[in-house]
Amino acid sequence: STTHCVGIWLLFSMVPIDGTTNFLHRIPMNMSSIACTYNGEVVVGVIYDCHRDELFTAIKGQGAYMNGNPIKVGQQQVIGDAIIAMGSPPGEESMQMSPKGIQALMPVCRTIRMLGSAAIMLAWIANG
Repeated sequence: STTHCVGIWLLFSMVPIDGTTNFLHRIPMNMSSIACTYNGEVVVGVIYDCHRDELFTAIKGQGAYMNGNPIKVGQQQVIGDAIIAMGSPPGEESMQMSPKGIQALMPVCRTIRMLGSAAIMLAWIANG
């Protein structure tokens, strides 16, 4: 929905189920997310993982939190220490490109994970 007040635009975007394939197959790796943009800039983000009762929140310039506790990204300095999160949506182009990405990254990173939910992957990256 969009709200307009005295020259200020607020846009709220919601993904009711991120990880729909997981949801349809009863894989507990799906969640809801909401973002708010102010004059075209994302300023608030919320992700709720109902399976683990984890609420991730972030306000621009004020940090990120899980269940009210501050979180921060990991301290990995080299790609060899990193766990890479990626997704591969259905479709011919994705089926051609994803293996190329895996082939390029696998030899240089710790491992690669495809969880089926971009929202939770981003929240977990924010949580180190």
